[in-house]
Amino acid sequence: MPRWRVQKEVGIIKTYLTKMSIVIGAVCGAFAILWQYTPYLDRQWICFLMLVVFFAGGGVKKDYPNYLVTGAASIIWGQIVVFVCAKMAAFGADPILISIVGVGVLTAIPCYIHLVLLQNTLLDKVPMVFCGVALSAQQGGQDPLGLAICMLAGLTIAVLSVVLTDLWCPPPETTT
Repeated sequence: MPRWRVQKEVGIIKTYLTKMSIVIGAVCGAFAILWQYTPYLDRQWICFLMLVVFFAGGGVKKDYPNYLVTGAASIIWGQIVVFVCAKMAAFGADPILISIVGVGVLTAIPCYIHLVLLQNTLLDKVPMVFCGVALSAQQGGQDPLGLAICMLAGLTIAVLSVVLTDLWCPPPETTT
């Protein structure tokens, strides 16, 4: 590919990403104002964490349903992990054993299921599994519905940012 063409494509991508940055800032700012009127203000950070997961996964808007469905499954996995670890602790299990089972085994199982058995389905977003399990554990398994609402809100502002950017500036075509 000629050098001038590469430079032109880089310029188009930079323009798109500049506009996306502006849109993300505006959407997140508006969201932060509106979120103050919810009972989940103390968990707003969870919403913004979903932007990290979505954009690190490529930020593809057609994958939104996959993120939602996998996110719901991830909360269920998280509840299982919290329950098993709590029961093991209640029975006096050694913290190392709890880590082996709760972190090791109960990480391997959903990874295998979502990476192998459920690949190319609505349940194929493994980073969401890790995130939902970690957030469930961080929340002590409490209020899974509130966690789901925060995750949904964050994924929605991520996708809304892509949709609004695409309306303002068509996405660059990829040649790879």
